Amino acid sequence: LSNLSLNLEAYLQQILPAVTTCVVGRKLCAARGDDHWSLRAIAAGVMHTIAAQYGDRFTDLQPRLTKTYRDALEDRKRALTTHFGALLGLREFGPHAVHKLLLPMMPAYLQLVHGVMSAPLPDAAPAAAPAAAASDIVREMAQEPGDAAPA
Repeated sequence: LSNLSLNLEAYLQQILPAVTTCVVGRKLCAARGDDHWSLRAIAAGVMHTIAAQYGDRFTDLQPRLTKTYRDALEDRKRALTTHFGALLGLREFGPHAVHKLLLPMMPAYLQLVHGVMSAPLPDAAPAAAPAAAASDIVREMAQEPGDAAPA
């Protein structure tokens, strides 16, 4: 994306679905212990960069991406890994997007995360760590822009 001699505009229709899957896909790695968390974070950054570079020519790009992320968060049947990616994606668009799209659904979403965190874990399932990380991201993003993090 930073190589100015490449013009990716003609290929965005092929690139966007693949990168979106890397952000909000249910299962991205073959092995349970593989680091799909970093892949989601990097892909969310790539999506934001694409939206920033091509948003002036494709004015519906950012609204479509933020809608995809919000829809993923509103779907209670989606995996927490998908929710985590959606939170990362929204965070990339900054405080205004977070306050406009995430804050209205915050009470219901925090209940969902709390329910997942308090449910009994299957044998050796590391689900509590992603749920706790998602909860931390939600709390961080809910702060007013410029507020200091609570101690």
